[in-house]
Amino acid sequence: MFNEVRNLINNTAVEESQIIETFNYLQNHQFVFRKRSKDRKHYAFISEHFDLFRSGFELFGKFLIQNNDYGYIGINSTSSDDFNRLTMIDTAILVTLRVIYHQEKESRSNEDGSISISGSHLVTQYKQYTERNDLVDSKSRFMEYLKLFKQKRILSLSSEVDEETLLPIITIFPTIEVIMTPEVALRLNQEIANRANSASSDDDTSQIKISSYTMEEEV
Repeated sequence: MFNEVRNLINNTAVEESQIIETFNYLQNHQFVFRKRSKDRKHYAFISEHFDLFRSGFELFGKFLIQNNDYGYIGINSTSSDDFNRLTMIDTAILVTLRVIYHQEKESRSNEDGSISISGSHLVTQYKQYTERNDLVDSKSRFMEYLKLFKQKRILSLSSEVDEETLLPIITIFPTIEVIMTPEVALRLNQEIANRANSASSDDDTSQIKISSYTMEEEV
């Protein structure tokens, strides 16, 4: 990889700072989209030097992927460490988003593979799968819980809101399928079970159920 970087800098107009900036940008957001204005230059640069970035991320135990149909490039981990850093609530939200996407992508997906749902639909499905009320306390708390998934390009939040609940329209991106494969769901189920067994609250154990549900739907 280091020889590739040196050759690229010596033989082209590419600067080292551009490589570092793009590497850090993808590391921070996990996915970049071809048609998203903020991502466009990074998508083009990574696409042009795909092997270079693939080698770079492999050094950190991550693999680089490109989906030309839906126009995104992203990284994913080869281990479960990233999921281990998630809170139980974050994990439950992620699995709920994946279940919703799986159930509705065939009938209502957009050209870019995304689907749009109301915020209240996520709340309803989350409560159904987990028997928890974490997402209904307030709009500010709802937005805070989804902040990480917005940053990682798993979803976006519209400025359009439901007049009754004041919750935004959510667009779930096809990148959710990269993050939450059936194999990952199986591994997560075991991770959650292990963590729940060491905890004493019923809130933790209730989240085992949604991982099992996801695997039944997918496999």
